[in-house]
Amino acid sequence: MPKYNVSDFKSKFDKELTNHFNKNGYKQSFVFEDIRLLIAIACIIPAGLAFGIEYVYGFGVLKSYLKYLLPLYFLASCLLTFWSSVVKGSTVYVATKKERHIKISADTFLPLKNKPLITTKFTVLKNRNAVQLEWSVPVAHIFEEDGQISSATFEAEISKYLSQIEN
Repeated sequence: MPKYNVSDFKSKFDKELTNHFNKNGYKQSFVFEDIRLLIAIACIIPAGLAFGIEYVYGFGVLKSYLKYLLPLYFLASCLLTFWSSVVKGSTVYVATKKERHIKISADTFLPLKNKPLITTKFTVLKNRNAVQLEWSVPVAHIFEEDGQISSATFEAEISKYLSQIEN
C-alpha cells in the first residue's frame, strides 16, 4: 500500500469492518444516509426551481425569486454540511443485534512513524446505557505488503475484541 494513501487505507479497513459485522448477524441501519439524502434533496429543490424559472420566464423574473431561493439553498447546504461533519461525523456503521444497538465510529490515525496503529471507537448501546470501547491494532498486523487486508488476520484480531461487545 502506498505509504501516504490514508484514504485508501481507511476505506479498505472500514469496508472490511462493515463486512465483518454484517457476516456476524448484525442488521445495518441506514438512518444517517437516509437523512443525508433528504437534506441533499432539500438543497436541490431551490436550485431546480431557480433553473426552471429562468428557463421558462428568463432572468428578469428570476431576480425577484432569488431573494427567497438563495437563503433556502444556503440553509439547506449548511444543514447538509453540519449533518455530514458533526452529526454523522466519522460513523462507519450503525446496526442492531438481539436488542443491542452498536454504533461504530472509526477514526483512523496513521501517523508518519514506523509502527502506526489504527484505532476504532465503538459505542455500544444496551438498555439506554452507552459503553465506549476502543480497539487499536498495528497496521502491519492486518495489512499485507501489497496493501490488501489479510482477512484471516483481521477476523482473528476483531474476533478477540468482539467478545467484549457481544457480552
